[in-house]
Amino acid sequence: MRRSACHAGGHRAEGPANSRAASPQGRGEAVLISNDAANRDASKFTDPEEFDPERKPNLHLTFGHGMRVCIGANLARTELRIVFPALFRRFPHLRLAADLDDIKVIANQATGRLEKLPVMW
Repeated sequence: MRRSACHAGGHRAEGPANSRAASPQGRGEAVLISNDAANRDASKFTDPEEFDPERKPNLHLTFGHGMRVCIGANLARTELRIVFPALFRRFPHLRLAADLDDIKVIANQATGRLEKLPVMW
């Protein structure tokens, strides 16, 4: 399961200047949006730094929003609801074979990934 968004989107202000942001934007100025920062917004989430897949409501932006929503979001959610229970039924003793601190996250790509995920069962 992803704890971070798979992309950050760029937008241009098309209307009048935006004074709602922390730094007001003028008409036509580029705005870079960080879904990762939005997913950790303390005003929206209790314990925003904690991974909690059961969080309710879970208004994260990992799959985008509105006209920018990920076309595969529903498929991904369905796969996760099916895959993880099946995986743990098949391998009930499945666990990490390394310390969390030793698992390297490669974050310099559009989708991010783990270098490797050693497991044992």
